[in-house]
Amino acid sequence: PALSDAVAADIDHAGLGLRAYTSGDLARRSSSTFVVVSQFHKAIGFVSLVAGLVFLVALMVLKFEEMRRELATLRLIGIARRTLLGTVVAIAAAVAVLGSAVGVGLGALAVSVVNPLARHRYDSDLVFARIDWGVVALAVALSLVLGVLAGLLVALRHARGDVLRQIGR
Repeated sequence: PALSDAVAADIDHAGLGLRAYTSGDLARRSSSTFVVVSQFHKAIGFVSLVAGLVFLVALMVLKFEEMRRELATLRLIGIARRTLLGTVVAIAAAVAVLGSAVGVGLGALAVSVVNPLARHRYDSDLVFARIDWGVVALAVALSLVLGVLAGLLVALRHARGDVLRQIGR
């Protein structure tokens, strides 16, 4: 793929009476089908990204709701609200970073498995799956921002609440 333009130019200049096109040129010239499929894949990726982010926020909120008694107990023994708020936000950021790293790792593993299997199955040198690092950067950034916001919202809710009610009294 990296040398496709150079190879096409070499064939064009060989004087064989042929015009060589790269797969990208051919897709742009011959049909809009490839563009439609590409846009469809981007849409699927975006929907998956949004669904994953909603799942992340839901998990964060549920996890911190489970910790409500512990947070209330820490407040009762004299830990400052600001300290608890910072700790909850730090935990949320750590979970978002860890989740992002695991997600990127699983994606890279999937690509490294899918491409050789598909190339062998279809006897082709085509790239069947690839990682779009722009999408990865967007996903990681959104994960961090939404993870920290979820942690901050839950921490603020618990910081303002009645401590005795939070521990079940």
